[in-house]
Amino acid sequence: MGVSFYVKPSQKNQTVSVHCSVKFHGVQRLTFRVPDLTVNKKDWGKGKMKTGRGVHNSSSVQRLLDKQRTNIEEFYREYWIQKNRRPDREEIHKYITSNVELKDYFPTKKVSDVLVQIQKIIDDRESGKALNQGKLFSKTTIRNYRSNLNKLTEYCKHLNQKTISSTDIINKEFILGFENFLTIEQKLKLNTVGEGMKTLKSFLEVLYSQDVIPYNPFRKFKISPAKENTTSIALDEDELEELYHLDLSHNPTLELVRDQFVVLCWTGLRISDFKSFNDIPKDQLIININTKKTHQNSGIPIFPMAQKILDKYNGHFPRMISEQKMNDNLKIIGKMTKGLNRHIQESYTKGGERVRNDKKRYELLSLHVGRRTLITNLSSWGFSDRDLMLVSSHRTQKNLGLYIKNNSKIRLEMMIDKVKELEKNKGNHG
Repeated sequence: MGVSFYVKPSQKNQTVSVHCSVKFHGVQRLTFRVPDLTVNKKDWGKGKMKTGRGVHNSSSVQRLLDKQRTNIEEFYREYWIQKNRRPDREEIHKYITSNVELKDYFPTKKVSDVLVQIQKIIDDRESGKALNQGKLFSKTTIRNYRSNLNKLTEYCKHLNQKTISSTDIINKEFILGFENFLTIEQKLKLNTVGEGMKTLKSFLEVLYSQDVIPYNPFRKFKISPAKENTTSIALDEDELEELYHLDLSHNPTLELVRDQFVVLCWTGLRISDFKSFNDIPKDQLIININTKKTHQNSGIPIFPMAQKILDKYNGHFPRMISEQKMNDNLKIIGKMTKGLNRHIQESYTKGGERVRNDKKRYELLSLHVGRRTLITNLSSWGFSDRDLMLVSSHRTQKNLGLYIKNNSKIRLEMMIDKVKELEKNKGNHG
């Protein structure tokens, strides 16, 4: 592999021409005669000139061959850097026959201000000039983009740089340095760091496609954004029942939020599909909607408790408040629920260190708990993964598994009761 030289044996002539063989991994072999070069075959050894005392001419010839080998190998490396792919046989031959110095062969790329380029990407997506598979980017996504750009700007200041150039951003150490900055200097949670790195990776993919940078360093250096499982809950049967019967008639807003959340717990709807579900007539046991995330028709079964609540509102909730306000109100409601005042240990990585906090279950309440609740309860009732995927619209069991929480309270209580019973029977026999 690489660049080597050889001569073709000749019975007639003492003088022979030198040939070059170029073979890199994944590239078809190229062979050619080195122009204007012949050697005495007695001066040729195994793949190179015989050098040493009394053969000064051989040494000068070998230096020429060594230089040519170096030029071809450097061309191969530079081509990979510039194009992010291997040169083919014809491209290597084109360079060899060009007689142009390597530093002059590739056009000089303009160094771009990456912060300006990313700002343009965000502006285009916010204005609708650039779309996400034919759709506008959401306000939440744009907000996350701007947050990422702000963090890049802060990282730039941290490095005492005025900006980030297109040559900076393709450096592996620069990318890993940004991850370290988010982790150590900004003391962010590991998943927040991972999301920031994931967003940067997507920006760089756009800049690569626009030929602003020669490659995406995440792909070239196999840098994977970090991710860890977070502490989350699903309501068990007792908690769901208690929440449903909680008297909130004194506060219509909290009552509406509770009712909407319980419907989420019994339908498994994604938050993004809840509004369209609310607008569809509820005259059947199974409601078909086109999901916003997967663009597929999905059947939503209306279980009895969900039906009771929907009947209460004639199948249509009167108003939808923001997701953030609903999440805030859910925690207020959860605090009123005895079962949700149980303690749970939250565990995550922040600032590069493992953090454990003692919390109450209601503090982890959010609208996303609804989807996990239905999938977890159906699983505990013995429904198969295939059945669950019909309800959840998940395409793989791996993704489905992320929503199944281990609600072991009832089983553990049964174990305690069983042991108490055994102890009681032992005492009676004593």
